[in-house]
Amino acid sequence: MMVHARMLVFLGLLSLVAGCASTPPGTVEIKNPTEQAKLYTEMGTAALVRGEYPQAVEDLRKAIMIDEKNPIAHNHLGLAYFALGKKDLAKKEIELAIKHDPEYSDAYINLGNFLVEKKDLEGAKKLYRKALDNLEYKMRHRALTSLAQVELRQGNTLQARQLLHQSINANPEYCLSHFLLGSIYMRENNVRRAAEEYKKSVEKSCAGNPEGHLNLGLSYMRLKEYEKARSSFVFLIEQFPETLQAQKAGDLIKDIP
Repeated sequence: MMVHARMLVFLGLLSLVAGCASTPPGTVEIKNPTEQAKLYTEMGTAALVRGEYPQAVEDLRKAIMIDEKNPIAHNHLGLAYFALGKKDLAKKEIELAIKHDPEYSDAYINLGNFLVEKKDLEGAKKLYRKALDNLEYKMRHRALTSLAQVELRQGNTLQARQLLHQSINANPEYCLSHFLLGSIYMRENNVRRAAEEYKKSVEKSCAGNPEGHLNLGLSYMRLKEYEKARSSFVFLIEQFPETLQAQKAGDLIKDIP
């Protein structure tokens, strides 16, 4: 089961703001243009994570007007444009982020995701590897999982599995790595291992993944652990009632003994 490139572009959004304080405007004294650009970048990034894309564009453009070589602002502006369907502008901004910071691994991953959408899988893999060239990159799991995603699309299951294990070693709580590994095990009919990975893909901050809950329930059904299957489906239906996954769960729960 594959995750669409549009989703991949946003996988790192929460992590991208790890170093950005959510300081509301008017609460700090702006002493110089550098601080002002930083504040607009923080505000725009916060709006991006909230899904307020027009506001994100406005704030991030202000940051760039003050500091045109701000790679974070360019990268996040690219993500906001992408969310608004302005893909050419998005690509241009992410390329500018790399131009101003050739070691910016997140931007390489985001640019690689554009190539995946255009079906240039080998080009995408080169960019993901470029992200990994930065040995100080703290989110290597993103690049490793993106590489695994492409290997799966190319039918290279063994390479994908190795990359996913590397990703999990780098970050044991990265939801997508567990989800993809669970999908591999399910295709191999190793349902017990699939259930274990799907369970990890919906724990803690990963709970908002309806596809993970659906597949977890399906794996429990195949294991004949019906109460666990029912619990997974009920949670999905209650928490994500408008999703296609919830509709499927509603049909499947009728077949549980």
